[in-house]
Amino acid sequence: MRDQGRFFDFLEVIKRAESGEVMKEADYDKRLGKKALSLMKQYEIHFDPQCVIPSDDALADRIFQAAVDLFLDLGVYCTDTQRVIRFTREELQWALENGPQEVQYGREKETVSVYPRKVEDKRDPVCFFSAVGTPVTEEMFLPIARSYAQEPLADTFSGPLITSY
Repeated sequence: MRDQGRFFDFLEVIKRAESGEVMKEADYDKRLGKKALSLMKQYEIHFDPQCVIPSDDALADRIFQAAVDLFLDLGVYCTDTQRVIRFTREELQWALENGPQEVQYGREKETVSVYPRKVEDKRDPVCFFSAVGTPVTEEMFLPIARSYAQEPLADTFSGPLITSY
């Protein structure tokens, strides 16, 4: 049964973004790379170019556990405050169990439903085209956004960030 209450709220996340461990983005990125490599070895996660979409349930379980370990160890980096936001295992578990079962993007005939896919899910994945977080000049914004919007494979898209004022 899904818990309709809140384990923590968004204001708590903002507080953590303002009070978490101070760290330079480059240092966080280095930790991320090192930890990811370490977890790949620990959980024996290997890419097989002959099997681009693996169906190995044990591999899926190991990847999930590695992702949990990575998230709990490193937290989330907030670029605005240059701080690390950390969560407990209980908070993560609550979020995974109580997250939305579907989110809708767009409107009218362009509405797209996004849902969590399970291992061996028969439904097609939703194809996002996005440059979110990518800084671009004002001159490049429209051509980039247009290229995403006209891509037939895209179920939904988001534009980049304009860096000029």
